[in-house]
Amino acid sequence: MKKKLIGLLIVFFLILTSTDVVVAKELLHRINDIGTEKQLDDDVPIWNLGDGWEYRTNQIDIELGLEDQPIHINAIINNLFFEVTDNSGDSYKVEYSSKIEGDLVVNINFDYPGLPNDSLIISGSLILTTLSGLIEYNKSDLSIKEIDSEISGILKIKIEEQPFLPLPAISIPIPFRIMLNLKSDNAYKILDFPLETGKVWGLYSAIFSFDGEIRSIWLNLINLINNIFTFFGKDLIPDDIAEILPVIDIMNMIDVFGLNELFDRYLEMEEYPDIFSVINTELITVEAGTFNAYNISIMNGLGYIYYSPDVGNIIKTSGFKINIELIRVVNG
Repeated sequence: MKKKLIGLLIVFFLILTSTDVVVAKELLHRINDIGTEKQLDDDVPIWNLGDGWEYRTNQIDIELGLEDQPIHINAIINNLFFEVTDNSGDSYKVEYSSKIEGDLVVNINFDYPGLPNDSLIISGSLILTTLSGLIEYNKSDLSIKEIDSEISGILKIKIEEQPFLPLPAISIPIPFRIMLNLKSDNAYKILDFPLETGKVWGLYSAIFSFDGEIRSIWLNLINLINNIFTFFGKDLIPDDIAEILPVIDIMNMIDVFGLNELFDRYLEMEEYPDIFSVINTELITVEAGTFNAYNISIMNGLGYIYYSPDVGNIIKTSGFKINIELIRVVNG
């Protein structure tokens, strides 16, 4: 069940990133009869070099981890901007960037003989942190080939509770860089063009692969100090934590902390037939303007996507943990 939920989260992430890539191929064609629903010309849009879209997201509140390894993340992605940077060949490449604000709490439980307390509680807040990356799409159907992401900035952490040394709880600024890669065995398609009222489609099965690493000068320093202690027959930190330093392979870290039930390097996502349906077309107002849009229901109203041929892109989502709204359009 947990992997199914993660699969749906991946679907939403792909929906979110697919908003970055589209420029209007054509605007709308009108119908003469009053009271008749407006018909929109909406085959696969054409993207132009330099086209861009900027979005606002709501506050993100996520609980991760197993029962004994909880992780709480609260974040805001400010002004998420996408720009088409390459439209040569049979692919589109779209760069995206945003500033991130937020905080987190991590509770790590482990067995360490001789210590009265086996819990490590760390809180932190993000400073000068950015999200950036590159997404590659097929021109033929806007299916997603691959997503590269990088989160870099400063995590100001405070060790609220730890069993190793009698130290006061002080805040430590830690520069960091996290690199992530997501791809599937086949390019993954969210929207099924051409769209029309009443159309229904689903998602096919796919195998997603994850990879990534975390780098920080502090991790190098901790590893160096621990190696010095080890040389003199002392262990500064537990072996399972020392094992993943100084450059943290994210999948290796997941193995060490026993989070495989939630995350796996390869996630096989089941087929989800007939979960998208086009309800109607309507005028939708967002900060960027008022646009004709297809109202696309997901899982019988669990969430909604509003796709507008006026700008050739998704202009709004609702009903999800992470919702977006278009605030600016840039024509290349």
